[in-house]
Amino acid sequence: MLQEPITIIDSPLSEDIKLSAMKACDSAFTKSVINRIEFKELFRKINTNAEFFIAVKAEEPVGYAAMYANNDKTKEAFITLLGVKHGHHGEHIGTRLMNCCLNTAKNKGMKTVRLEVLDVDKGAQAFYIKQGFLADGRCSSESIFMKKELVWSR
Repeated sequence: MLQEPITIIDSPLSEDIKLSAMKACDSAFTKSVINRIEFKELFRKINTNAEFFIAVKAEEPVGYAAMYANNDKTKEAFITLLGVKHGHHGEHIGTRLMNCCLNTAKNKGMKTVRLEVLDVDKGAQAFYIKQGFLADGRCSSESIFMKKELVWSR
């Protein structure tokens, strides 16, 4: 049986498309993103400043990533959200979204990529380690930072 192809769509995307993807994939996160008290402000920042990638399968969002790659001073990008809907793990969707983030960060001149992950989210931590990220200190009592140096080909 043929599997539906997965397509990654990226910026520029409308506010409605981004919000729809975030709602459709909210179950991918240990703590709901859309039910956070600060969601309205988070979404405003993402919509205004973040690179946004959506993985689509059979015309439905199955994952997304949001990343800031605009810090010209530190040259550090920050992946604020990356999630894949349950039932779609093992399809390399997370890897494809991560590759979009890393390639975009490189293209924008970033030298490192950082993210935050919850202590309890061991699956996400294992995924990030597989993608070349290393623990980089505590972020809060519940989470750590992870960081990856970008390799530039010459």
